[in-house]
Amino acid sequence: MLAEKESSERQIKIFTYSFFLFFCIFMILVAVFQLFGSSNDYVGYKKIFTFSYGEKRNSTEPFFRFLRFLNDNYFNSSILTIFIFTSVFSFCLKWNAFKRITGKKSYFLFFCHTMCFFGILEYTQIRASCAIAIFLYSLNDLKNNKYRNYLLKAFIATLFHYSAFTMFIFYIYVRIFRSKKMYILLPVIGFFFSVICDEILGSELRNILYVLEKASGLNKSGNVSDFMSPFNTKYLLLLVTFAVNAVFTKENDSVNIILMKAVSFGLCFYYWLNPIGLPVISVRLAEFYTSVFVLYYFMNIRNFPLKEKKPLLVIPISMFLAYSAASIKTGIL
Repeated sequence: MLAEKESSERQIKIFTYSFFLFFCIFMILVAVFQLFGSSNDYVGYKKIFTFSYGEKRNSTEPFFRFLRFLNDNYFNSSILTIFIFTSVFSFCLKWNAFKRITGKKSYFLFFCHTMCFFGILEYTQIRASCAIAIFLYSLNDLKNNKYRNYLLKAFIATLFHYSAFTMFIFYIYVRIFRSKKMYILLPVIGFFFSVICDEILGSELRNILYVLEKASGLNKSGNVSDFMSPFNTKYLLLLVTFAVNAVFTKENDSVNIILMKAVSFGLCFYYWLNPIGLPVISVRLAEFYTSVFVLYYFMNIRNFPLKEKKPLLVIPISMFLAYSAASIKTGIL
C-alpha cells in the first residue's frame, strides 16, 4: 500500500511538472511569435531592435542596447531573438522568485499570475516584464532585511527598464512607514485626494494639463484618457480588496507584510498621480507593484479569522479572471 501511494504521488508530481513545463513553453512561443496578433508595442520594438540602413533606431535602456549590439552582430537583428530572451528570462526569474517568496513550488499561483499579466507584460511590455521579474525576485531580500542585495537588484532592474528606479523609492517607503495602518491609509487617502482633485480640476483644466504634458513629452498617450479616473473599476476593486486583506494581515506574517507594502505602494502611484493625468506613467508604475496582488490575495486567506476559508477563494479567483480579461484586452486586442 505504501509503495502504491508513493508511486501515485510520484506520478502526480511528474504530471504536474510536465503540465507546468508545457504551459511555460507554450506561453513563451505565443509571446515570441505574437500568435494572437501584433501587440500594441510590437511596432515600437521593431523600430528599436531591427536594423534598416539609413534609419536611426529609437533609444532604449542600457541592457537592451547591449542586447541589441549582440543581436545585430550574431543574429542579424532578428526581433525573435529579443522576444525569446525576454520571455525565457522573465518566466525563469519569476518562477524562482515565487519559490523564494513562498518557500515552495507554487504552480497554481504562478499560473494565475502569468494569466493575469501575460497580455500586458511578456506579450507586450517586454522590457518592463524583465524589470518586474527582478523586482519580484528582490522581495525576499526586503523581507529578510538584506537591503544591500535589494538595492543591487534595483540598480540592475533599472538597466532593463527605467521605471524600476522607483524600487529605490519603494525602499524608502518601506523604511519610513512601519505601521500597517499607514500602508492602508496612504492609498485610501490617495483615492479621496484623487476624487477631490477630479472635481476641482474639471475637464477643461484637465485638457490644458494634457496639452502641456504632450508638449513636454511626458504624456506619451497624447490625449485625454477616460481610464484615468478615481472610479476606474479595476483600481477601485484592487483598492477595496487590498484594504480588506490588509486589515487581516498579521504583523508577524513577514511574507504577506512585504506583499501588502508592494500593493499599497502601487495603489499610491495610481491615485496620487491620477489628478495630473499621465496614464502611461502612472498606470505603468502602479502595475509594477500591484503585480504581486495575485500572490498576496491567495496567500493572505490563511490570516482571515474563519474556520472555513475555502469560500474566500471566490474573491481572488474572481479578481484573477477579471484581471486576466482586462490584461488581454489592454495588451493584445
